[in-house]
This record gives sequence, C-alpha cells and structure tokens, in this order.
Amino acid sequence: MKTKTIVILLAILLIIILVITVIVSNQKKQEQQQVENQQIEEIKNETGATADTNIYEVETEYDGREVLQVKPEVQMQAVWAGIEKDGSPTEEETSSLWNSRPTKTGIWISPNSRDKFLTILSDNGITNFKINGEGYLYKEGTSENDTAKKIEEMINSSKIYIMDISGTCYIRDEMTGELVEYPFEKMDPYQVCEPYSYENNIILEITTNEAGKLTNQEILSAIVQY
Repeated sequence: MKTKTIVILLAILLIIILVITVIVSNQKKQEQQQVENQQIEEIKNETGATADTNIYEVETEYDGREVLQVKPEVQMQAVWAGIEKDGSPTEEETSSLWNSRPTKTGIWISPNSRDKFLTILSDNGITNFKINGEGYLYKEGTSENDTAKKIEEMINSSKIYIMDISGTCYIRDEMTGELVEYPFEKMDPYQVCEPYSYENNIILEITTNEAGKLTNQEILSAIVQY
C-alpha cells in the first residue's frame, strides 16, 4: 500500500514539474517575443516602415547594422499565391491558397511553365524527363550528362522545388507590407531567377528570357545550383 502511495505521489510530483516547466518555457518565449517586437518597432520608427510588426524579423547586416526583413514564410505565402492565381493575389488568398501548394518532394512546375521548361531541357540535350499529371518532373531512362544528373538529384532530394517561368512574382513590400508585383526580368533581363525559400520549400521564379539576353544553357545552369 505504501509503495502504491509513493508511486502516485511521484507521478503527481512529475506532473507538477512538467506543468511548471511548460509555464516557465512559455513565459520565456513571450518575453523574448516582446523584446523582439520592441526592437522591430524601434527599427520601424527609424526607417519609416509601416507594415504589421508580425510580418518582420530582425536581420544583422555584414556591417553590424540591424535591419527588418519580411519573414521567409510570409514572403513565400505571397509568392505562392501569385503563382497559384496566375496574377495579383488578395490578402485573403495569401493565406487560403497556401494549403494548395505542392507538398511532395521533388520538382513541381506551374501549368503555364511546363512546355517552356521541357524546351529548356531539350535545348540542353536532355530528353529523359517528363512531367506527370500533377505537375511533377520525373525521369525516364538514363541521365546522360552532368546537368541531367543534377536535376535527378533535385528530384530525389528532401526539398520541394516549385518552378514558375513568368519573369515576375508577387511579394510583400519591405516597407509597407503591401502585396506588390516584382517584375525582376524587366528590371534586369540578365537575371535568371528570383529564389524564395522556407524550411524545405524552394520557389524559383524564372525568367521568360523574352529579350533573348540569355541562352537556355545559362538558364538551366543557374537553376540546378539550387
């Protein structure tokens, strides 16, 4: 009987310790968040940024300056919403469309980009890759050159690659937090892609090369670096 009582008391004591640990941990997180929010507000006042504090995180530049950056997950939601909608997304869509993103590892290519991507591969002498009905790139046959082998490695990796050949994307403005178009190709026709990443998700917004400033060899060479 005494042994049973001791076991019960020890179990109760363990539960109390666990509860206290959780409470203390949550309090520390809240305190850290308050300090970070205060720091963000100070930088916002210095720079004139007006976006919601919750979308920012503090980054330290190479010279030691602290600057605000839109959180990667927040920026990714905006970029994906633009791809999924194939145009300017609304505030609501940045959240609601996030759950429709590809979740399988490998290379997923947006519907309007699939023929273009296969052309890029073909111009690089790569013909052993196809795109399935879900939009994922897959291999048929043997990869004959180093670039094809790199693509195969990307497909077999633990990452989710989302590729969109449009030359533009929709992002959160660093100052206002508003959803704005970022036409990187028009701004620099020599830029191959604009990458965005969060956890194991990587979005590559790729140039359409409308001005013909790049070769498909240069474009694919840049893509496989990710």
